[in-house]
This record gives sequence, structure tokens and C-alpha cells, in this order.
Amino acid sequence: EEKDDYEVFPVGLRLGFNTESLFQNIEMEEGLRRLMSEDLELVVEPYIAGINSPESNFECGTGLLIRLLHRFNRLAPFIEIGTGVQYTTQHTREEGTQLCFQLQGGGGIYYFFKKDKAISFTYRFRHFSNAGTKNPNTGIDVHCFLIGLSYFFN
Repeated sequence: EEKDDYEVFPVGLRLGFNTESLFQNIEMEEGLRRLMSEDLELVVEPYIAGINSPESNFECGTGLLIRLLHRFNRLAPFIEIGTGVQYTTQHTREEGTQLCFQLQGGGGIYYFFKKDKAISFTYRFRHFSNAGTKNPNTGIDVHCFLIGLSYFFN
């Protein structure tokens, strides 16, 4: 099957960790300190996804991302970039293996409807391939739109 037919529906859990405790004892300029402690998150994102096309299959994996966000009252725009690993039951002409590695990035916005609860809207570009472990290895590019519900612990 060809990558142009690749259609996926992910369900996942996103665990974001504020980096404030990592940088609290390091001397740095105040603006940089704010960026590194308040606006930067480390994200672990395990997921499972149903594949609808080219055939019914599934994939599962984990992404590791860095997210930069800034909160303006109820809105918090963000950008993110990361990597990860995934396994797919879908066989494609572009990949010689079913174990693949991801590069991904995108952006979005949180809308806070309560102080610690938000709805997120995200665009994500994801490229995955087997990283040259076996031929073929042309890779597959996926454009995703994600909607999520977030709870922020204090």
C-alpha cells in the first residue's frame, strides 16, 4: 500500500512536566529563567492509534517532546518538537520494517475554561521511518489535528 493512503486516528495520554525545579538553582538572567522554568515543558506522550487506510490496522508508540508555551489569561499558545518510537501493524512500500522512529513538531493553543483545566487544539506534522535499519526507508509524513482535554496540577 502507498503512504498517500495513510489515515490514522490516535488516542493518547500526554504527560507534561514543568521544568521549574530543574532550573531553580542555576544562575541565569531573569527572562531566560522565566522561559526555562515557567514556559518550558517536557512531554511524554504514549498513544495507540487505529489505522483506517490503506487497511484496518493499528500503531502504538511513545513520543518525547519539548513544548514552549506562554499563558495569556485564558489562552496559551504553544509550539512543540520531539521524537519517538512506534510499532505499526500496517505494511507499506515505503518502510522495510514495522518498528519506526518519529520526528514531529507543531503548534497549538490551550483554552482554559477553569484555572487548571483546558481544551487544546493542536496541529502536528509527523515523519516516521525505520531510520535506515532496513530498505526501503523513504518514510511516511502525516499531518494531524488533535483535540485534547488537559488538567494542570499545581
